[in-house]
Amino acid sequence: MKKKVLYVCPSGQNEARTFAETLVSALPEFEIKISDAGFTTLFFELKKYDLAHFFTRAPKKGTIPSVQTLVNAAEARSYGDIVVTFCDSDHELIPKGIQTETILPCPQRFALNEAPDEVRAKYGVEDRLLVVALSDFADHDHFSAFLYAAREYQRRGGFRFLLPLYNQDRETLSWRDSFRKMVEQEKLTLTSFIEPTIDYHSLIDASDFCIHVSKNRKRTFEFPLNVAEAFCAGKPVICYNTAPLNEFVAGFKKEWIAHTNEDYSRVSRDIAKQSLQLEQISTELARYARSKLSVETVSEQHRKLYNSLLQKL
Repeated sequence: MKKKVLYVCPSGQNEARTFAETLVSALPEFEIKISDAGFTTLFFELKKYDLAHFFTRAPKKGTIPSVQTLVNAAEARSYGDIVVTFCDSDHELIPKGIQTETILPCPQRFALNEAPDEVRAKYGVEDRLLVVALSDFADHDHFSAFLYAAREYQRRGGFRFLLPLYNQDRETLSWRDSFRKMVEQEKLTLTSFIEPTIDYHSLIDASDFCIHVSKNRKRTFEFPLNVAEAFCAGKPVICYNTAPLNEFVAGFKKEWIAHTNEDYSRVSRDIAKQSLQLEQISTELARYARSKLSVETVSEQHRKLYNSLLQKL
């Protein structure tokens, strides 16, 4: 008989639920249900299951064996029997005596709607390097970083910069509108805004490299699934020196970590100088990323965790 597992996800955090859904499809030997972290779930539903996996804050005292994935460092307040983090440096947040593992999230499986050549032709990439942003505008610091990059890409002329829209909250849209006005005012013609109806999976697949701007740790899903997707596709990602992404990037090529806005331009130029080697770099990066981020790798790690807990019953 299949063991019953309950996945508890925070309301409104789509990435946590998407990650949970990906694991469900890869772990058919378990009977898994996904639920929101509501009062009814935490106080009445748990007893119906053999094991609970929290992608949010775990109850202070669990009634059944539990795994807790810290999708963000702010959740480090109460803990499951096993705690999963997205980077080794977060282990120090967990009290001694609690089993702690580092398991990264895996990107969802999907079909591409457009071939890379079609995407590049649509946006007039030509012989430039296609750069795709993997993050949205969040505050003035992010605005400044994007603006510096857009100006440098325009000035140097060897890059085509695309900015997809991932979130549609009021703050993101406000900063994005301000940025659009600056792009039009300064005639930054090599920067374009991509609306949410566009398949961003195809954009990532067609890119030469990507950038992710996040100077501070997020309070949502700290290892974005689109970044995991880019890595598995062999796309270099320039990111700030912020956990947990910096730890993963440093394991492959620490030179892709930015410490200032200017670093985005500098690292972009370095990647451009290696354009003849990008295919080989992509192959090596994809191999490295899939060894840590593939559905097969991540699901197997969770399978072992669940079985180790269930065997103790």
